[in-house]
Amino acid sequence: MAAERHLGFTKFEVGESKIRASAQPYRFYLLSRMQSHIDSLPDHEKIAAQELLQQCGMKSLLKTRLTRKIGRHNNREVWL
Repeated sequence: MAAERHLGFTKFEVGESKIRASAQPYRFYLLSRMQSHIDSLPDHEKIAAQELLQQCGMKSLLKTRLTRKIGRHNNREVWL
């Protein structure tokens, strides 16, 4: 039996495409860690990271912020 790695499903739009995908808290945990790391960089490194994300078409990842922090407890992601 496979482990369930999602809480349920969510719907969102990308351009004109409607997508239904599983909600996976681990992805939010990684997003939060990446944003925190980039936020902590000195300005010249932060600019380089932003430029890299821009080149990859992922600069919006820096603007999409969670309203709650995510941590870990007993090897699970938890909302703080």
